[in-house]
Amino acid sequence: MASLAASLHRISSKYCLPIVCVNQVTDSMQSIGKKNIPALGLAWSNQITCRLSLSRTNREVDLPRIILKGSVIGGFPTSIRTLEVVFAPNLPNLSLMYVIDQEGIKALT
Repeated sequence: MASLAASLHRISSKYCLPIVCVNQVTDSMQSIGKKNIPALGLAWSNQITCRLSLSRTNREVDLPRIILKGSVIGGFPTSIRTLEVVFAPNLPNLSLMYVIDQEGIKALT
């Protein structure tokens, strides 16, 4: 796994492109409580240079539904989500809220 991560780092540097690897977390129910653990283990989670966290909140917002010729009909609820920069060498730790609708991803201000 470490050699795969090193190869991905080399490709990223050589071609100046980001590579996104997903390491989903799972819940571990232990006697002392619930804990999130990386599904691919700590070895993989320590190979990264930037960690982003994407999550869905319990809140929703009504967005207009747009049809042909610009007519707007009724709204539909969609979940508000958050993107958090947990750590990155060139970015501040921050979070923002966004929604996903039929046109794509939109930041909420």
